[in-house]
Amino acid sequence: MGNYRTLVLKYSILQFPPEVAGKIPALLEIQEQFRRWANQWLKDKNAPKPERNPLKYFAVEFINAGNALEWLIGIRKNGMDVRKVRPPLIFNTQLKLNNEKDVSRGVFVDLSLRRIKIRKWSGQRGNTIALPLSENAVRWILGRVQEGGKLALAAVWVGRSKRNHAVKLHVALVFRREIASMEARRILVVDFNALHNGLTWAVVEGERIVVKGVLRPNISKILHLQKVIARLDSVCAEKDERCDEAMAVKSRIWRLLREWEDEAAKKIVGLARQYKAAVVVDVPNDESMR
Repeated sequence: MGNYRTLVLKYSILQFPPEVAGKIPALLEIQEQFRRWANQWLKDKNAPKPERNPLKYFAVEFINAGNALEWLIGIRKNGMDVRKVRPPLIFNTQLKLNNEKDVSRGVFVDLSLRRIKIRKWSGQRGNTIALPLSENAVRWILGRVQEGGKLALAAVWVGRSKRNHAVKLHVALVFRREIASMEARRILVVDFNALHNGLTWAVVEGERIVVKGVLRPNISKILHLQKVIARLDSVCAEKDERCDEAMAVKSRIWRLLREWEDEAAKKIVGLARQYKAAVVVDVPNDESMR
């Protein structure tokens, strides 16, 4: 089983040097050609694949990318209608940490030079787009490597920013880390009920209860504050006085409950890790009790 984490790098087209900016129109044209083919292929899986690079390269990488199709939203289950989709260009990748030999992958991430090279996008040998890597990006990548992650694929696309509509070149680096599947021997059962009953939990192994307990907020304090609120609300309704004080006490109750919720969540997570247990939660359907 794999766990994926993605770093999306955004480069403003306006800040590119002329030798890089001059290549963006051609990259955009390739992107649009590929998207037209991808939409046709999604409607008919028997549609012929492109015969020439770079579209042939992108079609192969697109189909082979394990999770690529999850990015394509709007496909009806009955297959009768496919809304226009806008997939990115998928590249195979190589990450250079030390002195590894360059094996001519589509996206070459060179940490020693703090640089990304985008190749194979035009079908012409040597036509490369070189982009800088920030120190924050380098630290993020090294963090994934230290976790045992490997650079699985890269996605590249030209698009407008949702915030200010500026045209940017996006590069997504997808890292995959293998996770061993675990069959839990124990189950941590959590029962959410009315507030005064608290949160009941138990760690179960087979037919045996290993340990159990109840987590409750400070009920007496909350009940006291609720009585105070009732008096203040009455004064506020009758005399239009002490309304701000009533709101302040209500806020205090919400803070107490939120703090308890945070502590209860930490406790449940801690128990699950301590006993290496899978968590099963029973939540009432009654919205008033949630």
